Amino acid sequence: MVEHRGQIKGGKLQMYDKPKFLDAIANMKDGEVLVRVAKQGDPKSRQLERWMHGVAIKMICEETGNEHDVVWGYIKRRFRPTPVFIGNEMLVVGKSTAGASMSLAEQQQLKTQVQAWAASELGINIPDPNEGDLL
Repeated sequence: MVEHRGQIKGGKLQMYDKPKFLDAIANMKDGEVLVRVAKQGDPKSRQLERWMHGVAIKMICEETGNEHDVVWGYIKRRFRPTPVFIGNEMLVVGKSTAGASMSLAEQQQLKTQVQAWAASELGINIPDPNEGDLL
């Protein structure tokens, strides 16, 4: 997953570190991608999102051998399920709103759920983010 920050000026996206962004995507395999542009949220919310992907999911991936997208997809389906109907069939998918667009309270709830699940079902004790990191 590639994530970079920037700003919109005059209706145009300006990347803060464009060479680093271009280098990151140059090393990706060919295929379809999803590009999402979102307003910068609350700093505490951004820190929790970074903790989720950089600590919690990373630890789960290392322990289970699964890829990041597989683990994140499972977390969204398990803790943020959304039913989708295709004809007469119902599929359960993870809410696309899991992550940066969640409220701080929702992110804190997801953090607690992921830590409890990882401890009870995977035997992985994921540490809390440092309170100083959330300021």
